[in-house]
This record gives sequence, structure tokens and C-alpha cells, in this order.
Amino acid sequence: MQKVTRTDRWSLIATDEQRRMVLGTTALYRAYCRALIGVLWVHYREIVAAPFPVAVVERLIHATARNPNPKYAYFDRRFPKFPSYLRRAAIMAALGQVSSFSTRYDQWQGGARSRRDALPPRRTGENALNPPLYRGQCIRFDDAYQHAEIKVWSGTDWIWTTLRIAAKQHRHEASQNKVLSPMLLADGSGVKLAIPFEVPVCAWFSGPPPSCICLKPSVRSFISASPPPEPLRGYRQSTAARPGSCNGS
Repeated sequence: MQKVTRTDRWSLIATDEQRRMVLGTTALYRAYCRALIGVLWVHYREIVAAPFPVAVVERLIHATARNPNPKYAYFDRRFPKFPSYLRRAAIMAALGQVSSFSTRYDQWQGGARSRRDALPPRRTGENALNPPLYRGQCIRFDDAYQHAEIKVWSGTDWIWTTLRIAAKQHRHEASQNKVLSPMLLADGSGVKLAIPFEVPVCAWFSGPPPSCICLKPSVRSFISASPPPEPLRGYRQSTAARPGSCNGS
């Protein structure tokens, strides 16, 4: 069955101290990504040519027993105790930013512009990056999804803090939906979680089962070449288009 990704945003209730720590965590993550981007520009060809680019970057910035003197020791001094899983996520995010900017700049140099006097692209994407929260390592939910425990930077250490979930949608209640790693969002409007879900797509059934995404014909064209799956029990196939059905618009 085809799947699409849909993202829910859950609002969290945070105290002033929790909001300070969440904002500090987001700022620290973005600062780490900006510092990484400078390293990636210097070593970009070497990194993208390697079979494991993340490992190459880690050897450049992080000291270990096998790598006691990294070329850029600044990272361990400036970002002490930075978690390994967050470091690897930041490396992948920074690689994406550099690759995207490089592609757009090459297109601009090649003349692919909206108008002749268009300015070159600017590198601003890292200012909007948000830290991912890997389940079990960065975030934990209670069974009723009433509270979320999140690992944040207190200013001296990484600690767990519990926030109450104020508002959420219902995709997490469907067993067919696969929950992916949330992202932590923090700005002047409050603290939120952006939680992506892999949702099954029912493109061939007139009566969609719960939690399926019904696609309009124009959106469904990309999967029309795939053979239809076996019908689900309890749902009758039909060629007639009905309002609200997968065959309707």
C-alpha cells in the first residue's frame, strides 16, 4: 500500500523556565549547524565522495579515543556534552543545506533565473532548522499522550523536563499510522511538537477505511501505474464516483 507523510502540530504547556531551556536548545542546535556548514564548505568534495559522509565529518570535529586530535577541536569546546545522536542529525541537516544552496547557486550561475537581474540565492536556511527528537533518546510520551518528557539543554547540562500536551490531533490513535521522529518548535508563540506520520493511502476503494488519505484523481495519477492491492474486508470496490470517496474529486 502506498503511503504519504502528514505532520501534526501539538501545543505544549511550558513554564517560563522550560520555555527558556527549549529556546536555548533550539538556538544551540542552530549554532551547531551554522558552525558545521563552514566546515562542510571547506571539505565538501571529500565529504560527498566518501561512502559514509557523516563519519567523515565526525572525525573532523569530534574527539574520541581513536581520534584524539580532530582538525576542528572548537566544536567540543564550544558545544560541550553535545549528544551524539543530535550531532549526527545536525550533520545531516547541514549537508542538506549545503547541497541545496550549491545546487541553487549553480543554477543561478548557469542562467536559470526568474529575470536577468535576479540576485544570487542567499544562505539562510540554517536559521530555521529545528532539533529532531528521537524517541527514547530525546523524547518520551506517557501511555495516554497527556505529557511529553523532552531532553533539553539547561545551560550547563542536558536534562529531562516534562511538559503537558495542551492540544493534539488524532493521527496517533490509528494503528495503521507510523509515528516518525518529532521536531521541537519554539518561538514567540510558544512551544510545539511537529510530529510526522506515515499514513496509508487508499486510492482504489470507494469506501476508505479509517485513517486513510483519499487522493483526488489529479494527485492520484502518480500511483495509477501500480497494481491495485487486494480489497480490504468490509469495503466494496466500485467504479462509480461518489462525493467523499477515493474516486471522487
